[in-house]
Formats: sequence, structure tokens, C-alpha cells
Amino acid sequence: MVDFGEILQGKCKTDRLEDIIGAVSEINHIQSNTPGKKVVVSVMLKDLKGNCINCNLWEIYGSKFLAYYNDPKNNGAIVILHTHAMVKDGQVSNAWSGSKLLINEDIPEIQDFMSKLPTNEQKEKPTQSAKSLSNWSGGSQYSLVERFVHNAKCMSLSQFCKIKHETLCVTVATTLKFDVSKYGWFYYGCTRMEKDVMSFDIVAMMKFKVLQLSFRDVFG
Repeated sequence: MVDFGEILQGKCKTDRLEDIIGAVSEINHIQSNTPGKKVVVSVMLKDLKGNCINCNLWEIYGSKFLAYYNDPKNNGAIVILHTHAMVKDGQVSNAWSGSKLLINEDIPEIQDFMSKLPTNEQKEKPTQSAKSLSNWSGGSQYSLVERFVHNAKCMSLSQFCKIKHETLCVTVATTLKFDVSKYGWFYYGCTRMEKDVMSFDIVAMMKFKVLQLSFRDVFG
């Protein structure tokens, strides 16, 4: 198996096909099979050292991964063994022929890798990034909201409050009260930039017919 560190450092030869193994940490992109487009699934693979590389699965390889991922019976971590993968520019993809994709198969290499994952990661199904959800076009009978809920992790409110990184999740809670800031229920914003108008200063409006606005962005 090729080391992820060597791939990231550009030490792998591009004219060779390599075998890789890793756990899927996130699905970055999904392109469904629509007219003029081929199926491609881009996932982030992580090794046991914490190194991450991007893996592009084209056509039948991408379809095989999606079939496994969307099966409600398959929960927990996803470890894939990708044989004869092409390495280029710090990422990998399947070759047009000769590659083999093994997903959570009952073979020593995958079982050994799975056993070395932290216990909490063994139980977590990889999530889809917000970008992958927005790029998932066609080929599905479900709405965007339905696909989000189907693939998102269900969390309690206490778990939700401890999230420290971007993730997709679903939580249910009851509204107790609304906290209104000193600016009221809404604020004026700029339609061209991400800035909000925090105060109005009318300076000699009657005399100079001038309206001054004080702007403050998110950095103050």
C-alpha cells in the first residue's frame, strides 16, 4: 500500500498504478449520470496517521460507492481499498480499466484498518459537504431537504452545541424564547458585499441634503 504522505509530498511516480487504503472522512462532490455528464464521486480519504487525500471515483466505481453509501443498512465508517489507482497532483483516481474498489469487505487489510480506527470514528458514517449536496443534480426522486436528512447524522442538542467543525446533522429542539439584539429584529445590509449597517447618522440633512451611513463589517 502506498503511503499517503508520499502522495502528498509528490514522491509517487505518475506512470505507476498504486494500491491505497483509507477511511472516507467526507464526500466532497457528487455528479450524477445525466446527459452529457458522467458519474463521478469525489471523497476525502484519511489514513491512520491523519493524512488526507482526495479520491475521484469515475463511472462504475462512483456508482458502486453511491449504492453502498445510500443503502440504509450500511452504517458506520467506510473503509475502501482501491487497487491500481492512478496518482497525480496529490490525489488519486481509478484507472479506466484494471482498478478494483473494495468497500468494507471482509478481508484482512480492511478489517485490520477498521480495528485501528478510534472507536467513535468506527461508528460514524461519513457526511456530505454542503457543496456536494448543492452539486448533486438529477438522477434522484428526493428533494434537497430529503437527501440532507437522509444522509445527515442525528444529534442531541447537547452534542450539537459541541460541534467544532463544519458538519451535516439533524437535531430537534423546542424554542423557549427569542433573544433580540439591541438593533432589533433585523438590520440593514449591503446587497453587494457582506456588510451590515449598524447605525444611521443624519448630518445636517436639512441643510446639506446629505445622508451619512456608518458601516461596520464582521471584523469591526
